[in-house]
Amino acid sequence: MESEQTVAEVETPGEAARAFLTDVLEAMELSADVEVAQTEDGTWRVSVVGEDAGQLVGRYGSTLNALQYLASLVTQRRTGGHVRLLLDADGYRDRRETALVEQARSLAAEVKAAGQEAELDPLSSFERRIIHNALLDDPDVVTYSEGDEPDRRVIIAPRPAQQG
Repeated sequence: MESEQTVAEVETPGEAARAFLTDVLEAMELSADVEVAQTEDGTWRVSVVGEDAGQLVGRYGSTLNALQYLASLVTQRRTGGHVRLLLDADGYRDRRETALVEQARSLAAEVKAAGQEAELDPLSSFERRIIHNALLDDPDVVTYSEGDEPDRRVIIAPRPAQQG
């Protein structure tokens, strides 16, 4: 039994996540592969690709988010440490990021024109971060999050005039 524990301890987070998701895909009888890469900031990007990958997304990414949560828990348990893991399926996260950035810029333009705040629908922390980063360098608006999970949302507001 001890040798199994030793093997699990040397398993990388990427290997642990791949093993877990491969088991899930097999249990669901889905035809897809799991690709893993570590980013510069240490996040493990896990991508499910193939014929049935899109079935893991769910409505507004809800299934994908739930599976990402489970994969993170399993990976942390198997490796014994905190792991940042981002799960994607069928390129959904990239498409969603593009859509969120476009929405943020469009709403920022409306905020500038009307001089009034805009409130987005509730988003995950990952998606809120995309909105904040998209408008970070805009000199005319500020963003902040408001509310409690799971109803936390981003507010885009006109930047207050500088006093001076």
